[in-house]
Amino acid sequence: MLPVRYNLISMTRFVRPLHPGQLNIPVCATAHRTTVLQNEHKEQLQQYCEVNGVKKAMKQMTMEAILSMWLKPILNININTFDRTIWGVIKWLLGTYGKVTFSMLFKHEDKLKTFNWNPTQPVNIIYRKVEELQDMADTADQPLTDPQVVKYAYIILQKHPSFRDRIKEWNRQPTIQRTWTNFKIHF
Repeated sequence: MLPVRYNLISMTRFVRPLHPGQLNIPVCATAHRTTVLQNEHKEQLQQYCEVNGVKKAMKQMTMEAILSMWLKPILNININTFDRTIWGVIKWLLGTYGKVTFSMLFKHEDKLKTFNWNPTQPVNIIYRKVEELQDMADTADQPLTDPQVVKYAYIILQKHPSFRDRIKEWNRQPTIQRTWTNFKIHF
């Protein structure tokens, strides 16, 4: 996931924890201070191990999910895995095998504009379709702005009279608050 997209989902910046190193307790530390330092070190080490465990599991799942013939050119044969991040592998796969052309992007965009959503279905269906277009645009190096993403979902929802009041409420909000995240919360 691009950092820009991550920031739309979470207001907290992700910082990968570093290995805390060896625990050094000063000679003059009190028993209480020693316990605090030990607990802090233990927590930092646990976070580091947890993040690395998730990273290893994701690499393993990626290798299992994708046929080995597609990954073979980037596999490190000594350790039978790839030396890239998951995002790096996905970018390589897309760059090598999965080019998204402008015509493919426009076709997907037109399909979304004419999407006929049934209000008895969950609204998440719209969100997912819009986010698929957003992913496709990112892959084509034509990232969509937040207002563009909102516009696609807005167009679909405004076709339904049952959303008329919610749309009026949305339109009364200041432009700065009309983000994709706020749109999904509002509707």
